[in-house]
Amino acid sequence: MIGQADKPQPPAAATPGERGRAGPWLIVAGVVVAFGSLWLLLSGLGALGGRAADTQKASDPATWGQRLYAHYCGACHGADGQGRAGVYPPLAQSEWVVGPVARLNRIMLQGPTGPYNVNGVRFSNDTMPAFGQQLDDERIAAILTYTRSSWGHRASAISAQQVAATRLATRGRAAPWTAMELMALPVDDDAPHQPK
Repeated sequence: MIGQADKPQPPAAATPGERGRAGPWLIVAGVVVAFGSLWLLLSGLGALGGRAADTQKASDPATWGQRLYAHYCGACHGADGQGRAGVYPPLAQSEWVVGPVARLNRIMLQGPTGPYNVNGVRFSNDTMPAFGQQLDDERIAAILTYTRSSWGHRASAISAQQVAATRLATRGRAAPWTAMELMALPVDDDAPHQPK
């Protein structure tokens, strides 16, 4: 037979001071959830910005090019195309932007590496990221067309077909282009070149 001492006892009633008081684990969990939510929100904004830039294509190509530029290029070259003095070259009034299409396509596809001059200013040991693996021909064409028609530029648009021709001509090349290599290209050249 079970004695009185062996019977389960009902839980003791909480005192008024203990009611509504969260345990330390609940506070820690709340802080973790709050910071985690904030991190997800802030890190998600960049990804959403990229998706928003990519989805604007259909209605207005100029706006799409501007959005893509802002997302992929603006952090270094600036919304105004002025770059950052001594760090990132300007695109505004740049001879590279309004120059031969095949040269500019190569810059976007494989990237350039310094030293090189832009608007009479020397940039050393800078390597711009290559976008050939990240962006398709339409997106590269949209970005380049935007830069060639912005900040006072009046250069011709670049088509996805022109980017595709340069991509084909430079397939297999992984190394960024030096200024000497880019300047040695014939003005309208999209013939295959030896990959590095």
